Amino acid sequence: MSIQPSVQDALSVADVAPSATASLMQRHRVAQTQIIESMKREGPIAVLKGPDSFELGRIISSLVTELDDRTTVVRLQQPHESALEALREITRTIGFAPKDLTLSDLQHVLTLFLQHQGKHRQRTVLFVERADEQSMWLLDFVAKLVRLAESSQLGRSLFIVLSGGRRLTDVLQNTAFDVIRQKAGRTIELAPLSKLETRDLLCQISASTGSGDIEDIFAFDAVERLHGLGGGVPSLVARLFRECMAIVKKQGLQTVTPK
Repeated sequence: MSIQPSVQDALSVADVAPSATASLMQRHRVAQTQIIESMKREGPIAVLKGPDSFELGRIISSLVTELDDRTTVVRLQQPHESALEALREITRTIGFAPKDLTLSDLQHVLTLFLQHQGKHRQRTVLFVERADEQSMWLLDFVAKLVRLAESSQLGRSLFIVLSGGRRLTDVLQNTAFDVIRQKAGRTIELAPLSKLETRDLLCQISASTGSGDIEDIFAFDAVERLHGLGGGVPSLVARLFRECMAIVKKQGLQTVTPK
């Protein structure tokens, strides 16, 4: 069962009361602002971490809409088995057919493209999403890109955003990725939702689906129980809400109980 539509609807409904959306939207704005501030600094990379890959994807999607037309956006949204596979996708996105080019050839194409952008004050922003699930070969390639971006020949034509789950910090402890940690600085981190934020999200989902007032459809302590089961992960909270409402409807109940 896909959970994405419910979460997306909940996070984009414009007519929900401000009190129900403020805390969740604020955490997204803060993360976006921190990434933008990193882009303005000299460093070529930022690390974004959170418990929910779908929420991180929503933050990145919103950020992409704010980038100007002098910025080329490349998003590696799914895990890649190798740097070669990822680089083929990157070169396709920037407008070159990878065909049967080797990894070295593709790296050369990307370097020339970035050099051209640097001369014309343009930029590529590379988002490597679910980075904690990517192959070590790809992350090693990202480390090489960071070193390359530090060279004068590229200027500030490349900025990289690594995003992923809780494991990302441990993955980046590998000594091969020292340059990523050093140049990224402090990780931009989203904590799991608090109980209040879980209630806010449930209010949004309930309003967007016409399910009614949370106070009416959830019995005492049911929201707290759902929060505990979902671990404060927005997509899991949304999925549990949908499943609860399906059970209520199927069994002809009036409210969602902690049980």
